[in-house]
Amino acid sequence: MTGTGNAPQQLLSPLQRRTLRRLFADYRELQAFFLTGGTALACFYFGHRRSDDLDLFTVAPEALLTIPSVMADLGEREGLTVERSRDFTFMQQFLVSDPNDPTAPVLRVEFVQDLQTQFGERRNFDGILVDDPRNIGSNKVCAVLGRTEPKDFVDLYVLLQQGYDFDELFAEARQKDGGLTPFLFAACLRQVTSFSRLPNMVWSLRVEDVRASLLSLADRLLERLNPLQEQR
Repeated sequence: MTGTGNAPQQLLSPLQRRTLRRLFADYRELQAFFLTGGTALACFYFGHRRSDDLDLFTVAPEALLTIPSVMADLGEREGLTVERSRDFTFMQQFLVSDPNDPTAPVLRVEFVQDLQTQFGERRNFDGILVDDPRNIGSNKVCAVLGRTEPKDFVDLYVLLQQGYDFDELFAEARQKDGGLTPFLFAACLRQVTSFSRLPNMVWSLRVEDVRASLLSLADRLLERLNPLQEQR
């Protein structure tokens, strides 16, 4: 599917835009990857916040093996400083900076070998392959379970406000993470009470409204089940 509209893409930083365009235009290895996560959600769909990283996922076996040479070549061609900061079997992280623009923040770029289980249809935005919000949504459910970062809670809140059905996202997330249960997820949602501020927002959202909405969702999840039975 081809994406339409480019207004949210204005939220990409110059370095994000430059890196994305060059990767997808100049390296056929990137045909196996797609942009996902909060940057995809904010900068290609909803425009609700700013994001300072790039998450590029693949389901192709061994696709990560080519990435170190791709990133090294990108740095040489574009005059960028590229440093590999993490190197794992299923994830490689790079820090990209522009020596000609020392005021620009360092860009974190992650390449991840993802699960084969995917949902929705990826979209092509001027040559950049971008994940479907539905698939990003199920990943955000898993992210809330695995870490406590305000951006994940905000992204989930925005997805629900945009009409995505929580039960569908949750059911699909359970196909990715077998440890996900309604009781456990409700407990994780309650961590929203510890947030005093939101990430770098474009939309005018109040932390109190996000908190109230997600706490209400947690309550609804608990009302549907017997917590003692769920923990068995």
